[in-house]
Amino acid sequence: MQFLRRAVGGEEAKKPMSETEELIARILSAHNDFEVLDIPVTPCAPVVIKKLYRRLALKVHPDKCQHEDAERAFKRLNDAHTALSDERRQRDALGAARDEKMQRDAAGLRARKAETEAAREAEERARAAERERRAFQQRCDDEKRRRDRADARAAKAEKEARVAEEKLDAERRAAREAADREAAEKEERRREKKALQRAKRRLRAARDALSGGDDDDDDDDGDDETADGDAAAAPSAEDVEFLCEHLDTAALEDATMLLLRGGTLEAVLSECRERVDAARRAAAEAEAARKDARRAAAAAAAAKKALENAWSDVETAALLRSARKIGAPAPETLAKARDFNKGGANVNWGAVADLFNTSLANDRRPGEAQFDKLRTPDECKHRFRDIVKEAAAKLARAKPANVAFAAAASPPPAADEDAWSRPQQEQLEAALVKHPAKDFKDDPKQRWKAIAAGVEGKTAKTCLRRYKALAAAVKAQREAGA
Repeated sequence: MQFLRRAVGGEEAKKPMSETEELIARILSAHNDFEVLDIPVTPCAPVVIKKLYRRLALKVHPDKCQHEDAERAFKRLNDAHTALSDERRQRDALGAARDEKMQRDAAGLRARKAETEAAREAEERARAAERERRAFQQRCDDEKRRRDRADARAAKAEKEARVAEEKLDAERRAAREAADREAAEKEERRREKKALQRAKRRLRAARDALSGGDDDDDDDDGDDETADGDAAAAPSAEDVEFLCEHLDTAALEDATMLLLRGGTLEAVLSECRERVDAARRAAAEAEAARKDARRAAAAAAAAKKALENAWSDVETAALLRSARKIGAPAPETLAKARDFNKGGANVNWGAVADLFNTSLANDRRPGEAQFDKLRTPDECKHRFRDIVKEAAAKLARAKPANVAFAAAASPPPAADEDAWSRPQQEQLEAALVKHPAKDFKDDPKQRWKAIAAGVEGKTAKTCLRRYKALAAAVKAQREAGA
């Protein structure tokens, strides 16, 4: 406590107690005689008690110790010596000391248990208070999050409503502007139409006035030459209608003024006819260009479809295996029997197609490309007939004497220059679009030379032959569809 007093600025700490002071304080605070003599609570011989008494008495005797409590301590020490020196009184003191010690121990145990229970209850109350505080904080956080979510939803709904309102206003404004624009355009067209009609009426009226003046002067013999000249100057009704059909309002007004001033409309008619002819030629050229583009696109599509439907060597071998399993004759046998047009007519090509598609899916090795395209029975049948024709062509080349059979079996094989790869086909399609026929009307050969320049490894003649073949294929496909 002394250091606490010094820390808070209290009174100065007292000097530490001496050995005599500590001894006197122990004697006065002892609970029984055994504690006074500082011996255990057990039976003790009088000799030992006397020896201990004398040693302590020398320290606390009032004549030798100047402490204020020395007399009381000496008296308490003397009483303890007297009680413990008698055996009967020692036994009584021993029992009382043991009982008192047991009571003190029990009281201490109860006090410690009470302290422990109080500490436990305090800790439990602290934990309950902490749980309550956390629960309250959790409820506050949940309420705050709920309010935040509600505020966010309200803000989002408000923003969406504002955006929708702005969008609706913009749509209404755009609709009003479009309606105003349409009304203005309609009014402008109406005014232009009325102006054009007025110009047409004035031109027809001017023409009728000139024609009517000519009729009034027919009886005047002296003015025959003048009448003939005015009649020559007056345009015909067909010319006037032609001008009314193809001229705008300003041009019609100019033509009317020219006619009223006594001029002729030959120049105006000539220019109008030239403009109409030029427009017709441009329309015809545009239509021809569109037709060329459609034909080129159709040819490109046909070529692309032909490339997509091309049979690979793996598919051809799988088709032959499937056809043999179903019971179709070998292509060489049909070629020798000159049955290359109706080869395999009695074969179940549906079963052949199913077996072919299944075998391709099962024979695919790891890492190989998968054949995603399934072949139909008609495709299998046509491919088998093509194989028969190829076999017949080989036989015809092996036996040149049999020319008729070779010619009937298959046409001679195409040269290498007639073989077209996919990049060459794409180059041809691009060149056909880049060089339309309308740009080479005077010299069509130059067009095919320009196209051949854009196709690698092909001549103009080869490109023309390829284009004709594709056009024929497209035409045949259309006729078959019709």
